[in-house]
Amino acid sequence: MDTLRKFTTGMLNSDEIKQAAQRGLLLEFGDKEAGEQVAKSLKGGMFGAKPREQRQAAETLMLAGDERGYEWATEALKAKRKGGRFSLSKGEYDPFGDALRFMMLHPGERSTQVLRDALAKTKGGDEREALLAIAMANAGDASELARVRDALGQKKWDDTYRTQAAIALARHDDFSGLPVLAELSQKKGGFLKKVDTEEVREEVAQALGEIDNEAGLPILVSLLADAEAATRRDAAYALLDMTNAAALPALTSALGVDFGESEEGSYTISIHARIVRRALAVHAKHPSAGELWTKGVASPYAQVRFLALVGQQQGSS
Repeated sequence: MDTLRKFTTGMLNSDEIKQAAQRGLLLEFGDKEAGEQVAKSLKGGMFGAKPREQRQAAETLMLAGDERGYEWATEALKAKRKGGRFSLSKGEYDPFGDALRFMMLHPGERSTQVLRDALAKTKGGDEREALLAIAMANAGDASELARVRDALGQKKWDDTYRTQAAIALARHDDFSGLPVLAELSQKKGGFLKKVDTEEVREEVAQALGEIDNEAGLPILVSLLADAEAATRRDAAYALLDMTNAAALPALTSALGVDFGESEEGSYTISIHARIVRRALAVHAKHPSAGELWTKGVASPYAQVRFLALVGQQQGSS
């Protein structure tokens, strides 16, 4: 603790280092002094903490069960939308979206109560209401699923909201969002909207990985053939996230897909190797794995061939 405490102060330590040290002291050791330091970062204003520092402080306090973090979240859920939409991306600062994302990632009775109270104060039928209901469903509360289902059909809303609604419903064994994800996976835009539609297809792939349902496989297979390498990669990652053995034929097909290059090297080699390793770890004895081993053994990449040979041996033993 003493060593960690040295990083909480001093001109030579950056704000990021100080915050990380305070977070560690509070969450790992329950240090009250560190808790007070974190709480000070909730104060904004001209000379106060920056918005991102406030967000980080609030999340730390909520993880520690400190009511001051939940008080920040309660106020954040009243915030106006930024740029005409609420952002659920961690890369953008949006108090409402930040609070909502935390509640979805760290569900619990206190989080659910904050969401429930905020929902009670909304006007009927708007995006804020829908997102609060989606967050509640993600947190395990099934009381507002009707509102979540309604969000699926709101084509004028941000596509991210509809994608999140599909994920939330699937957590309650309601897969009515899959047709919507299929629709969004085929969404194309003109020149000005090209990037936006690519992002939508990538979000769809990620959502299907979370949902982990056999009915979503045809959508992921179609995304493996997408013109954009980033979308093809997200489809492969989604398949790798799935635990259902029904994904094996799609994973086998993915061994024939080009996933592009990066400055660090080939995505294709890396993803092909991950596919075979995943099959080894989860589906080594499954009858359908044989085709994957056969295709892997014929790979032009040595590490893929080696892993597939191991799979063949395990499958026959």
